[in-house]
Amino acid sequence: MEWFHVIAAGDVDRDLALAEAAALGPGTLSSPNVWLSRHAIDASRTAYLSLGAELLWSGREFGDLLRLLEERPLEAHGFAIDARKYPRRGGPPRQEMCAQIGQRLIGHPNLERPAVELALVLDQGSMYFGRIVSRQTTDWAARTGKPFTFSAAIFPRVARAAVNITGSRPATVVDPCCGSGTIVIEAATLGHRAVGFDRAIDMPRRARRNARHFGLDALFGVGDVRTLAGQFDLLVSNLPYDRYSPTPPGFYQAVLRNLPRLAPRAALFTDSDLSPLIEAAGLRQTGLIKQISYSMIRHLHLIETE
Repeated sequence: MEWFHVIAAGDVDRDLALAEAAALGPGTLSSPNVWLSRHAIDASRTAYLSLGAELLWSGREFGDLLRLLEERPLEAHGFAIDARKYPRRGGPPRQEMCAQIGQRLIGHPNLERPAVELALVLDQGSMYFGRIVSRQTTDWAARTGKPFTFSAAIFPRVARAAVNITGSRPATVVDPCCGSGTIVIEAATLGHRAVGFDRAIDMPRRARRNARHFGLDALFGVGDVRTLAGQFDLLVSNLPYDRYSPTPPGFYQAVLRNLPRLAPRAALFTDSDLSPLIEAAGLRQTGLIKQISYSMIRHLHLIETE
């Protein structure tokens, strides 16, 4: 059995979206906007997958799907069909295609409260049809309006993707440079036990206020990422950049040397490529993802410390 998932990301976040899909459900990019996997990914927990569906048919000719439905009628009482086209213009109208599919289903449509949701996706000449099992909630969008934030903070959507890429199973996640708490908050909403530290005395208090604003009771404290020690499963952090807040000489080297004392797996956002420093610290970099944010490029380093 296979599932297909629709990627909802522009060019600036595409690499991040593909990495999230691969981490949550190893598979292949079947067409530009569709990820195929033998694992069903819960799109409601993702940053960049708009839906997940059980794959019932795939091909390039719509007539083949219609013939299949005639030969093997599908029961779908109270159905609705979500039809999507990439690109949106050109090709047969979506309404017409949905009508032809509906005529071959056993059951009646219910567009207001469907009991069965079906997906038809046309992506650059490839077609996919299946039963929807999950949808993206985009709840992270509401958390862009935190009571306190600052210019170097990453967007909640990006933070959620980074947490998913680092590890999807329930875990203890630490952000030792938590700032306004974006990463900690997203980790907590995904069900992780989330903890944040910051060397700036006022930041943990402000991050705690942000978390409580969204009904979360995450843990925050004062600590320096270069000397902090603890037992955590995952580390995800947006390290300070010299362009926004000054970092002392040797800061990044000290951070990398200290990572093994914190977690076996880490994901670090930086404003430059730290690959040479990671190698020099004796750590294993498993991935490097570039993410464009306005006038800068963030580098997301995926690291194993064991």
